[in-house]
Amino acid sequence: MFTTFFFYALFNHFSLDVLVAGQEIPQPFTLNKQAQVIVITSGKGGVGKTTTTANLGMCLARSNYKVVLIDADIGLRNLDLLLGLENRVLYTAMDILNGICRLDQALISDKRWNNLSVLCISKNRQKQNLNRSQMVMLVDALKPIYDFVLIDCPAGIDVGFFNAVGPAQEAIIVTTPEITSIRDADRVIGLLEADHLRDVKLLVNRVRPEMIEREDMMSVADVQEVLGLPLLGAIPEDPQVIISTNRGEPLVWKNPNSVSGTAFQECAKRLVDNSTMDPLILKHRVGWTPFSKNSKGQWFFFRCLWFKEYIAGVIHLQTQWRLLTLSLQKTISICKNL
Repeated sequence: MFTTFFFYALFNHFSLDVLVAGQEIPQPFTLNKQAQVIVITSGKGGVGKTTTTANLGMCLARSNYKVVLIDADIGLRNLDLLLGLENRVLYTAMDILNGICRLDQALISDKRWNNLSVLCISKNRQKQNLNRSQMVMLVDALKPIYDFVLIDCPAGIDVGFFNAVGPAQEAIIVTTPEITSIRDADRVIGLLEADHLRDVKLLVNRVRPEMIEREDMMSVADVQEVLGLPLLGAIPEDPQVIISTNRGEPLVWKNPNSVSGTAFQECAKRLVDNSTMDPLILKHRVGWTPFSKNSKGQWFFFRCLWFKEYIAGVIHLQTQWRLLTLSLQKTISICKNL
């Protein structure tokens, strides 16, 4: 109770109060029902983080959970566009922190599902950034009100990435069955572990079963084996995703029974149940192949790729050690001559 009171006092101090004229005050959940805070990241851009955030959020909202989606990309937001809410963004999180508006004014409620809201960190082309502690404070203000807080992490591993990861309790790594995407995902996994974020799940996007059959693409099981993460789900390549994105309508709202729409709904259910997926079950579905025929060859290729980087790192360390040794020897020689 004291913690809840503290947050409401904090809202008033920073003009973050959730009071709206003519509306009922939202009742916060009990402390043991505070929101699950999940950051959706990848490292590499263009793999489907924002699409995943929008569709998972809509699935959870359709299941009567209160959900807020945070677009953490500074100056390059897209989440509002995918949801068809771009014309309703009047205020952002930066406006809240600058005292220009209240929290409720910056939250955009989706008219299709009143229990789904969106919060953009900044306006497009805005360069001002918030720090990690401010991001944590904003999420802490939202946690008593919502069941799920999904953070759409910006691409890359710069300050925006670390700010988005700061308040998260869980992470979803979105990747595609491409070597560049997988290598970037592996790098992000290491950064999350260094940040003490242990609850990390994998979502493989844009899977094309026919290419796996032709041995032109890594299978879902191969990707999971390389990255070593529990599998949240696999999303097949689907033209309906592009169509729904261009129309500003999440796939799971416009076409929930499509192949990808069904896959997103299954992922959302696993988030609620805190369960994972066995890639072997994909073999029971038409067109899915869990393992490519040359999976051992692809595994060997990745081991060689990682080994090459490892050798390069060892050579670099050996070079630095030699330079340090020479420097010490020179210093000792000078001291002896004094």
